[in-house]
Amino acid sequence: MGNNTSRNKASSSSEGSFIPPEIWEVIFGSVPAEALKRFKLTCRSWNALLKDKRFIYDHLEQVQEHIIRITDKVQIINPASNADHSSLPLPNEFQGSGKLSDIVHCDGLLLCIFHHPKRLAVWNPCFNRVRWVTKPRKSYAVDDFYGIGYDGVSRDNYKILRIYNKDIFEDNGFPTDKYDPPVEIYDLKSNSWKTLDSPLDWCVYSPCAGVSLKGNMYWIAGENHGPPFIQSFDFSTERFKHMSIIPFGCGAYDNVALSAFRGDKLSLLRQPIDEEHYQLGEIEVWVTNSVKDRVVSWTKLFVVWRPDLPQFNLGEDPPHSMFFIDQKNRINVTCSERLVTSGSNCICVNLYIIGKDGFKKKEMETHREEKEWTYYSGYIYLPSLVPVP
Repeated sequence: MGNNTSRNKASSSSEGSFIPPEIWEVIFGSVPAEALKRFKLTCRSWNALLKDKRFIYDHLEQVQEHIIRITDKVQIINPASNADHSSLPLPNEFQGSGKLSDIVHCDGLLLCIFHHPKRLAVWNPCFNRVRWVTKPRKSYAVDDFYGIGYDGVSRDNYKILRIYNKDIFEDNGFPTDKYDPPVEIYDLKSNSWKTLDSPLDWCVYSPCAGVSLKGNMYWIAGENHGPPFIQSFDFSTERFKHMSIIPFGCGAYDNVALSAFRGDKLSLLRQPIDEEHYQLGEIEVWVTNSVKDRVVSWTKLFVVWRPDLPQFNLGEDPPHSMFFIDQKNRINVTCSERLVTSGSNCICVNLYIIGKDGFKKKEMETHREEKEWTYYSGYIYLPSLVPVP
């Protein structure tokens, strides 16, 4: 009788393990990427599912924005959850690699730009995998700006855009005519650079504040005359395009920043600042229709009046302040603020969550003002299962 009972238990256990793959797909779809990576070694079927390209990108569509801060360690913060705050060591490959000065995010992959010496790396913090990028054809410059995206034909065909931007900024002016800076594309699959023939008559306002969305890059840009506009780069056609004029007038000191919105749209935040560098209290948010539509237009999402908030210094280098609009239509914006406590200067990195009816302030970290990275507020990050190419 005991033997029969054992056989029945074994049979039940075996039958229970044959859960249809589509059920596991639904279950895993709601599990954070950081947890899913541990399941790969459990069984072959789970490993196959978690490596399936369709599942990887379907899972990515469900991920809400996180904040990643890289100092002498890696912090990943989920603003939607007070408890979801992890701290990781820097990758071994980054030890002694110089100053990490900028990051551009795409699909959970971070394009990391280092200075002193200048180097590029692609990194997925979820797997802690790093790939160094070979040197471009023309030497790096301090004022280069970068983008990362993918060819629409094959989403996993990731590419890096580099523009040797030094000539624009030497006189702090705009190009008066088309000029011909080196524009280069790096293909991660072929591990090769190529030069594009793309004369430009514009320049990017804030190179560190570009947004990668649906495979393409977007920046706030301008010409010698005329209002600011959104400049895009299509990684499929490898062409630049003037997409849309910004829907409001910009003062010389206004805080204006660009972000992604609801997966396939762009958003703009404006915090007006007067000539005496005093913020006027009003904060407005604008959003587009889908960037895949033939004509892109802007709609004002909402306006809040908050004279009791600090200046966010969006787009400045540092503090790399960033913003996004969460699922509850609240502004999430980071801010590095100087404090004076006990006679010692400190930097407090805060997250403000601003709604129509009020705001919450969350302290992410406080440091003595001793190192430059204490100013860095962070970057938007989507934890994902996308492998480093």
